[in-house]
Amino acid sequence: MLTSIRIQNFRSIRDASVKLGQVNLFIGPNNSGKSNFLKGILLMALGINEFPRNTLKPERFSSLLPRS
Repeated sequence: MLTSIRIQNFRSIRDASVKLGQVNLFIGPNNSGKSNFLKGILLMALGINEFPRNTLKPERFSSLLPRS
C-alpha cells in the first residue's frame, strides 16, 4: 500500500507531503490546492504520456511575457 505522497513544483504546489491511510479526505478552504494535489496524483498514476496536452502548451504562457 502507498503510505505517503510528495509533490513539488506542480501548479500552485511548491512542496507538499501527505501521509496516506486506507481512506483519505482532502479538506481545506477554496483555492488551497486540493484539486491540484489530486491532479498531481493523477499525473503520476497515468504517466506523462496520458497527461492532457494543453496543460503544457507554451502558448498558454504568452500572456505572462512582457509586451514590446
